[in-house]
Amino acid sequence: MIKTEKQLIDVCDEITCPYCDDLNGKGKKMLHHSHLKQHNKKLIDVRKEFPNHITQMLSYYLKNQEILKEASKKSGQTALEEKTIRCIHCNCELIVKKNSSNNQACCKCISNGLENPDGRTKLHANESRQKTLKNKYGENVTNAAHINGIKEKKLLTNLRRYGGTGFSSDDLTTKSKQTIQDKYGEDNIMKTDHGKNFFIGNNNPMKRKDVSDKVSASLKGRPSKLFGKTYEEIMGEEKALIIKEERRNMFLQKFIKEEFPIILKGLQLEFIDDEYLGSHYKHNFKCIKCNHTFSQLWNNIQQGYLCPKCYPRNAGYSIPEKELTDYIKSIIHNEVIENSRQIIPPKELDIYIPSKQIAIEFNRLYYHSEIGPSFNDPKYHLNKTNNCLNKGIRLIHIYEDEWILKKDIVKSRLNQILGVSKAERIHARKCIIREIHSHDKNEFLLKYHIQGKDLSTIKLGAFFEDELISVMTFSKGNRAKGSKYQEGVWELNRFCSNPKYHIPGIASRLLSYFKKNIQWKEIFSYADRRWSVGDLYIQLGFKEMEGIRLNYWYIKNGKRIHRWELRKRPDEPKDITEKTLRMSEGYIPIWDCGNLKYCLKNDNI
Repeated sequence: MIKTEKQLIDVCDEITCPYCDDLNGKGKKMLHHSHLKQHNKKLIDVRKEFPNHITQMLSYYLKNQEILKEASKKSGQTALEEKTIRCIHCNCELIVKKNSSNNQACCKCISNGLENPDGRTKLHANESRQKTLKNKYGENVTNAAHINGIKEKKLLTNLRRYGGTGFSSDDLTTKSKQTIQDKYGEDNIMKTDHGKNFFIGNNNPMKRKDVSDKVSASLKGRPSKLFGKTYEEIMGEEKALIIKEERRNMFLQKFIKEEFPIILKGLQLEFIDDEYLGSHYKHNFKCIKCNHTFSQLWNNIQQGYLCPKCYPRNAGYSIPEKELTDYIKSIIHNEVIENSRQIIPPKELDIYIPSKQIAIEFNRLYYHSEIGPSFNDPKYHLNKTNNCLNKGIRLIHIYEDEWILKKDIVKSRLNQILGVSKAERIHARKCIIREIHSHDKNEFLLKYHIQGKDLSTIKLGAFFEDELISVMTFSKGNRAKGSKYQEGVWELNRFCSNPKYHIPGIASRLLSYFKKNIQWKEIFSYADRRWSVGDLYIQLGFKEMEGIRLNYWYIKNGKRIHRWELRKRPDEPKDITEKTLRMSEGYIPIWDCGNLKYCLKNDNI
């Protein structure tokens, strides 16, 4: 009686290699992927070069249905339990059990190189896998397990699990064969009567009704019963205690060796105790900035309670945050709501001014960085901004270093946004526009622009009675912002005015001077989502071109540094990411709210 697919293939004379007809004296050979290696071919090549050649056992199924039906009757099945359907891939007829799903039925065509429903073949998958391995490890391998680094990792895993010297794959294979040899007298379980009966015959325990019923009964309701129990209930208190202690020790060892030094370096702290006992024990730390020694819970340090001398605390606020809140209250005489979770629940807003529909967030650098306790998503600040926008509220984000290092600029911008500025009004038509020197431009930007100076090609200044009161700069494409040099394409880099003056229309006059005197076909610019909603660009005729693009900075020594200044150098390892390298040097990533891109095109070209 024919039982297995292998036996069906063995008796099928038509599934032969088409390339062997040309080999003198060798005759026809069975078509198989291992045989095709002799011809340097694959099954997909047979499909392409010999489309009518039979490369699957389907022909035998179709031509020998009576034999199959007889075999199924002898094994206890009836002809009524079979049905003929079509393969979902090659549309050929296929005999299957009556309870089989029509949507999933397929013959052996997939293994012969036909496309899967997602359009990929096994060949494509193998090529993609090899390319990934080469890019990741720099080696021409077909299996990650053959890479030396992976072998060493497997060896360490075996050492941890089994102790002793560990086992290589060859050792495990030899050990397995020896066990089978000692038990059954053969090195392969399938050569023994026990193996044949167990895996193929009716002696398989899972084919016995009493066993299958017992397994079903034990699995029924298992998730709710098993997951509801503690380790102590399942394993006993003594064994559970040992397992928990082993896991805790493994975690502590990994944390102390890998993560702890990097985090401390970024916080400019030194751990001076002999042993780390956990996040809820008071340890002794030394501040690298001021050499002050203090005791603190590691859990509290993660919450932002750093050196008490460098970062004194007051009623849950940092001093800079309290200064900002007091300043807002001094210029706004209406209601100011602090630390409310009722406006965009469950998130908290530091400052909310209902009469202006404006909210302000004070973002402490460490607390909002990737290693800070509040970090859970690079889009955290952007999502919070969008949540406010959905409620008709404009949210402004102020980073800690901006308030400490550029307090006057921040105050002037807040005065303008909140509509409390008392600046002197000057008409733009009374100003003279001309190009200015780089030194004057940089001095003006450092004094009045939140981002400071820039590298620009065109530098325009607006003068009133020989006083420089406004600046606008332009440059070619900047790789740091994801653009590149193109003829006639310019970026509007900076625009700001002296906060002592209110100059309506000055941005339009500066831009008009540029368009009249410089050849251009396109001007683009970016609006910082933390401060701007893009109103100025819309007034100047720009159009929003694409969605918000997120960006991250690095923080060190209490200030943010643009990641372009810390990009990967040619001499650094290619298999280690820029972020990993910088974090090992003490730099900590922090994400912003992204930028809105605007573009103005010259219709006359």
